[in-house]
Amino acid sequence: MSKPSTTPQPARSRISNYCWAEHPDGGQHCTLPAGHAGTHWHAYSKKSW
Repeated sequence: MSKPSTTPQPARSRISNYCWAEHPDGGQHCTLPAGHAGTHWHAYSKKSW
């Protein structure tokens, strides 16, 4: 039996080309383009971190 991979895999439900960093408080993800510079931003809550 082989060991499961320890390499993080992107969630299948994630939309590609978004940063998707999670807010430290949880529940929100950055919706800026992947590889952006500066703070993260959640488009619906209008919060940055």
